[in-house]
Amino acid sequence: MKMLLLMAFVLGVSNGCGPHATGPPFSHLEGPETGKVVVYLYLSDTSASAREMFADASLITRLVSHSYYRYVTVPGQITFSWGRSTRPQDRVIVRASPDTTHFLKLRFIEHANPFGRSGDFELIPVDEESALRELPGLHLILPSDWQGAVWR
Repeated sequence: MKMLLLMAFVLGVSNGCGPHATGPPFSHLEGPETGKVVVYLYLSDTSASAREMFADASLITRLVSHSYYRYVTVPGQITFSWGRSTRPQDRVIVRASPDTTHFLKLRFIEHANPFGRSGDFELIPVDEESALRELPGLHLILPSDWQGAVWR
């Protein structure tokens, strides 16, 4: 019986029953409303696990594999970070002027490991041209995709 349950769990996770973005795929860039700022956060690695994303220490979303989030805010200095890390390299400071759009990529860096996939993440600013090459096909992460879910 235990083996049957384990097999059902593995099949469910591998077939997309785990956390995933259910919003529409990215189709075009949506700029900010007048006087606002837009920051696109995305995780394009399709095998990376979900990560909490913070703006000025407030949880704004949890990015999952192959997803993006469109964060709209007011101009000013915004500190973005992933997870609950306090390492300086896990933060990106955006100095956002009114009516601007910024792009931040959460990138998985794989480490050599003979026992399976391991590594770490880094949050990096990306130029618009590069982001527009990577965003198509990524799905919008909706609050219902991650709120109330069990996360590690």
